[in-house]
Amino acid sequence: MPPMPAVARGFTRLLFILGLLCGGVGVLAVAALVNWGDHERPRAHISVQPNGGAVERFVIRLPRDRILDSGHASGLPSRYPADLVLPDQALPGLHVEHFKLRDREGEVIGVAARHSQRVDDAAHGAWVLYLPGRGSLLLDHLESAGGLNAELIRRNLRPGAAWEGELVFQRTAGPASDGRGVVRGGSREFTRHAGSYTETWRLTGVDAEGRPRGTIEIDTLTVLQP
Repeated sequence: MPPMPAVARGFTRLLFILGLLCGGVGVLAVAALVNWGDHERPRAHISVQPNGGAVERFVIRLPRDRILDSGHASGLPSRYPADLVLPDQALPGLHVEHFKLRDREGEVIGVAARHSQRVDDAAHGAWVLYLPGRGSLLLDHLESAGGLNAELIRRNLRPGAAWEGELVFQRTAGPASDGRGVVRGGSREFTRHAGSYTETWRLTGVDAEGRPRGTIEIDTLTVLQP
Protein backbone atom coordinates (compact mmCIF):
# COMPACT_ATOMS: atom_id res chain seq x y z
CA MET A 1 0.00 0.00 0.00
CA PRO A 2 1.57 3.36 -1.06
CA PRO A 3 2.30 5.82 1.73
CA MET A 4 -0.26 8.54 2.39
CA PRO A 5 0.66 11.85 0.75
CA ALA A 6 1.88 14.61 3.07
CA VAL A 7 -1.16 16.74 2.33
CA ALA A 8 -3.50 13.89 3.24
CA ARG A 9 -1.55 13.20 6.42
CA GLY A 10 -1.76 16.86 7.39
CA PHE A 11 -5.49 16.94 6.68
CA THR A 12 -6.05 13.80 8.76
CA ARG A 13 -4.03 15.26 11.63
CA LEU A 14 -6.08 18.47 11.40
CA LEU A 15 -9.33 16.53 11.57
CA PHE A 16 -8.06 14.63 14.62
CA ILE A 17 -7.11 17.86 16.41
CA LEU A 18 -10.44 19.48 15.50
CA GLY A 19 -12.24 16.41 16.84
CA LEU A 20 -10.39 16.68 20.15
CA LEU A 21 -11.17 20.40 20.37
CA CYS A 22 -14.85 19.89 19.56
CA GLY A 23 -15.07 17.09 22.10
CA GLY A 24 -13.45 19.27 24.76
CA VAL A 25 -15.75 22.19 23.97
CA GLY A 26 -18.72 19.85 24.16
CA VAL A 27 -17.69 18.54 27.57
CA LEU A 28 -17.16 22.08 28.87
CA ALA A 29 -20.54 23.15 27.50
CA VAL A 30 -22.32 20.26 29.21
CA ALA A 31 -20.43 20.95 32.46
CA ALA A 32 -21.48 24.59 32.30
CA LEU A 33 -25.12 23.88 31.54
CA VAL A 34 -25.65 21.06 34.04
CA ASN A 35 -25.62 22.02 37.73
CA TRP A 36 -23.62 19.03 38.96
CA GLY A 37 -23.25 20.28 42.53
CA ASP A 38 -26.88 21.21 43.21
CA HIS A 39 -28.13 18.75 45.80
CA GLU A 40 -31.76 18.12 46.57
CA ARG A 41 -32.81 20.29 49.49
CA PRO A 42 -33.90 18.14 52.45
CA ARG A 43 -36.97 19.13 54.39
CA ALA A 44 -36.05 21.50 57.23
CA HIS A 45 -37.79 20.89 60.56
CA ILE A 46 -38.05 24.48 61.79
CA SER A 47 -40.28 25.90 64.53
CA VAL A 48 -41.12 29.62 64.27
CA GLN A 49 -41.22 31.44 67.60
CA PRO A 50 -44.09 33.83 68.45
CA ASN A 51 -41.64 36.63 69.26
CA GLY A 52 -39.63 36.05 66.10
CA GLY A 53 -36.84 33.73 65.12
CA ALA A 54 -36.64 30.15 63.91
CA VAL A 55 -35.61 27.18 66.06
CA GLU A 56 -33.95 24.12 64.53
CA ARG A 57 -32.36 21.09 66.19
CA PHE A 58 -29.43 19.13 64.78
CA VAL A 59 -28.46 15.77 66.29
CA ILE A 60 -25.29 13.65 66.31
CA ARG A 61 -25.39 10.07 67.58
CA LEU A 62 -22.27 8.81 69.32
CA PRO A 63 -20.27 6.83 68.46
CA ARG A 64 -21.92 5.83 65.17
CA ASP A 65 -21.83 9.30 63.62
CA ARG A 66 -18.20 10.04 64.44
CA ILE A 67 -16.06 10.32 61.30
CA LEU A 68 -12.82 11.66 62.75
CA ASP A 69 -11.40 12.56 66.16
CA SER A 70 -7.95 14.13 66.38
CA GLY A 71 -7.67 13.11 70.05
CA HIS A 72 -8.82 14.70 73.32
CA ALA A 73 -11.57 16.57 71.49
CA SER A 74 -14.24 14.69 73.42
CA GLY A 75 -12.47 15.35 76.68
CA LEU A 76 -10.79 11.94 76.84
CA PRO A 77 -7.52 10.67 75.30
CA SER A 78 -9.07 8.94 72.31
CA ARG A 79 -8.21 9.02 68.62
CA TYR A 80 -10.48 7.79 65.84
CA PRO A 81 -9.69 5.98 63.62
CA ALA A 82 -7.05 4.37 65.82
CA ASP A 83 -4.34 4.72 63.14
CA LEU A 84 -5.24 8.33 62.35
CA VAL A 85 -2.17 10.39 61.49
CA LEU A 86 -2.52 14.16 61.16
CA PRO A 87 0.10 16.69 60.03
CA ASP A 88 1.72 18.84 62.68
CA GLN A 89 -0.89 21.32 63.83
CA ALA A 90 -0.08 24.95 63.23
CA LEU A 91 -2.20 25.82 66.27
CA PRO A 92 -1.14 23.90 69.40
CA GLY A 93 -3.93 22.34 71.39
CA LEU A 94 -6.38 22.46 68.49
CA HIS A 95 -8.82 19.54 68.66
CA VAL A 96 -10.84 18.51 65.62
CA GLU A 97 -13.87 16.25 65.27
CA HIS A 98 -15.98 15.43 62.22
CA PHE A 99 -19.46 13.90 62.38
CA LYS A 100 -22.45 12.94 60.33
CA LEU A 101 -25.24 15.42 61.03
CA ARG A 102 -28.91 14.50 61.50
CA ASP A 103 -32.16 16.42 61.79
CA ARG A 104 -34.45 16.03 64.78
CA GLU A 105 -36.16 13.10 63.03
CA GLY A 106 -32.87 11.18 62.83
CA GLU A 107 -32.28 11.54 59.08
CA VAL A 108 -28.70 12.23 57.98
CA ILE A 109 -28.74 15.66 56.31
CA GLY A 110 -25.08 16.67 56.21
CA VAL A 111 -21.75 16.72 58.01
CA ALA A 112 -20.41 18.76 60.91
CA ALA A 113 -16.92 19.80 62.01
CA ARG A 114 -16.18 20.77 65.61
CA HIS A 115 -12.96 22.62 66.55
CA SER A 116 -11.94 23.48 70.11
CA GLN A 117 -8.90 25.17 71.59
CA ARG A 118 -7.79 26.86 74.81
CA VAL A 119 -6.73 30.49 74.31
CA ASP A 120 -5.75 32.87 77.13
CA ASP A 121 -7.04 30.52 79.84
CA ALA A 122 -10.43 30.24 78.13
CA ALA A 123 -11.67 27.30 76.08
CA HIS A 124 -13.34 28.13 72.78
CA GLY A 125 -15.44 25.91 70.54
CA ALA A 126 -16.65 26.33 66.97
CA TRP A 127 -18.87 24.40 64.58
CA VAL A 128 -19.32 24.32 60.81
CA LEU A 129 -22.56 22.59 59.84
CA TYR A 130 -22.67 21.73 56.13
CA LEU A 131 -26.12 20.91 54.76
CA PRO A 132 -26.07 19.98 51.03
CA GLY A 133 -28.87 21.79 49.25
CA ARG A 134 -29.07 24.48 51.96
CA GLY A 135 -25.60 25.80 52.72
CA SER A 136 -23.24 26.08 55.68
CA LEU A 137 -23.92 27.40 59.16
CA LEU A 138 -21.09 28.89 61.25
CA LEU A 139 -21.22 28.76 65.07
CA ASP A 140 -18.84 29.59 67.92
CA HIS A 141 -18.97 29.63 71.72
CA LEU A 142 -17.09 29.71 75.00
CA GLU A 143 -16.83 26.30 76.67
CA SER A 144 -18.36 25.70 80.07
CA ALA A 145 -15.83 25.84 82.93
CA GLY A 146 -13.46 22.92 82.60
CA GLY A 147 -15.32 21.51 79.63
CA LEU A 148 -16.59 17.98 79.27
CA ASN A 149 -13.35 16.50 80.58
CA ALA A 150 -13.68 18.23 83.96
CA GLU A 151 -17.32 17.19 84.23
CA LEU A 152 -16.45 13.55 83.62
CA ILE A 153 -13.61 13.69 86.16
CA ARG A 154 -16.04 15.09 88.72
CA ARG A 155 -17.95 11.88 88.18
CA ASN A 156 -14.80 9.86 88.99
CA LEU A 157 -14.27 8.85 85.38
CA ARG A 158 -10.65 8.18 84.44
CA PRO A 159 -9.07 7.23 81.12
CA GLY A 160 -9.07 3.45 80.73
CA ALA A 161 -12.10 3.00 82.96
CA ALA A 162 -15.47 2.39 81.30
CA TRP A 163 -18.44 4.30 82.65
CA GLU A 164 -22.21 4.02 82.34
CA GLY A 165 -24.84 6.38 83.60
CA GLU A 166 -26.63 9.54 82.55
CA LEU A 167 -24.96 12.87 81.97
CA VAL A 168 -26.55 15.98 80.48
CA PHE A 169 -23.96 18.69 79.96
CA GLN A 170 -24.38 22.02 78.15
CA ARG A 171 -21.00 22.90 76.70
CA THR A 172 -21.93 26.43 75.58
CA ALA A 173 -21.28 29.16 78.14
CA GLY A 174 -21.53 32.35 76.10
CA PRO A 175 -20.65 34.77 74.69
CA ALA A 176 -24.40 35.32 74.12
CA SER A 177 -26.74 35.74 77.07
CA ASP A 178 -28.03 32.76 79.05
CA GLY A 179 -24.86 30.81 78.29
CA ARG A 180 -25.59 30.47 74.59
CA GLY A 181 -23.15 30.42 71.71
CA VAL A 182 -23.36 32.76 68.72
CA VAL A 183 -24.52 32.04 65.17
CA ARG A 184 -22.10 33.94 62.94
CA GLY A 185 -23.91 33.41 59.64
CA GLY A 186 -23.12 31.06 56.80
CA SER A 187 -23.58 30.50 53.10
CA ARG A 188 -26.50 30.22 50.68
CA GLU A 189 -29.76 30.29 52.67
CA PHE A 190 -27.84 31.06 55.89
CA THR A 191 -25.93 34.04 54.46
CA ARG A 192 -28.00 36.64 56.36
CA HIS A 193 -28.74 34.58 59.45
CA ALA A 194 -27.63 35.49 62.96
CA GLY A 195 -28.68 34.34 66.41
CA SER A 196 -27.62 31.98 69.17
CA TYR A 197 -27.42 28.27 69.96
CA THR A 198 -26.75 25.66 72.62
CA GLU A 199 -24.60 22.53 72.36
CA THR A 200 -25.79 19.82 74.74
CA TRP A 201 -24.13 16.42 75.27
CA ARG A 202 -26.45 13.69 76.55
CA LEU A 203 -24.20 10.75 77.43
CA THR A 204 -25.15 7.27 78.59
CA GLY A 205 -21.61 5.97 78.93
CA VAL A 206 -17.97 5.99 77.89
CA ASP A 207 -15.99 2.91 76.88
CA ALA A 208 -12.49 2.00 78.09
CA GLU A 209 -10.93 3.72 75.07
CA GLY A 210 -12.58 7.03 75.86
CA ARG A 211 -15.33 6.91 73.24
CA PRO A 212 -18.52 8.55 74.52
CA ARG A 213 -21.95 7.05 73.84
CA GLY A 214 -25.07 9.18 73.54
CA THR A 215 -26.06 12.24 71.51
CA ILE A 216 -24.95 15.78 70.80
CA GLU A 217 -27.82 18.22 70.30
CA ILE A 218 -27.27 21.60 68.64
CA ASP A 219 -30.29 23.88 69.01
CA THR A 220 -30.15 27.05 66.94
CA LEU A 221 -32.29 30.15 67.23
CA THR A 222 -31.78 32.29 64.14
CA VAL A 223 -33.20 35.50 62.72
CA LEU A 224 -32.90 36.88 59.20
CA GLN A 225 -30.91 40.12 59.09
CA PRO A 226 -32.00 42.98 56.82
